[in-house]
Amino acid sequence: MLVKIPSDTGEQFDAARVGPWVLSGVFGLAVGVSAGVGFRDAFIAAIVVSVLLMIVFAVVAGDGALGELTTMVIGFFVMVAFFTVSIALIL
Repeated sequence: MLVKIPSDTGEQFDAARVGPWVLSGVFGLAVGVSAGVGFRDAFIAAIVVSVLLMIVFAVVAGDGALGELTTMVIGFFVMVAFFTVSIALIL
């Protein structure tokens, strides 16, 4: 699919060739740049970050930390999933 975009040189813009590059840049999936951090390493880093954040949340919560244990456990797993995907895609 060729899309004509006005330019000084008169060249045509090939959307089919540029589309994968745009998507790979957006999602951090550029091939051939570097291997980056894999999901295994990202998972380990995400666990460390999530545990540290849970400790901070428990200290800030004060007395109600034990009453909100189920919410903290659910939040821990959500944060581990979020940080794993974020670290793996960004780094």
